[in-house]
Amino acid sequence: MKITVDTTDLEKIEDTLGVVHTFMQRRDEMNAAVHLAENVRYSPITSNVQASLERLGQILVEARSEG
Repeated sequence: MKITVDTTDLEKIEDTLGVVHTFMQRRDEMNAAVHLAENVRYSPITSNVQASLERLGQILVEARSEG
């Protein structure tokens, strides 16, 4: 099934996901610092948000090249 979504709506979602991703990354980095960890291990939800953000970026690139 296909639905029609305006690219401006997708861009707003992309902006919000970007802010959420930055927040979650920084939170994970802070937690690693609190525990004196040498490496940051990002939480699964942080990784999922990153993957969703990347996929949305691909969708927007494809939409812009078609239109």
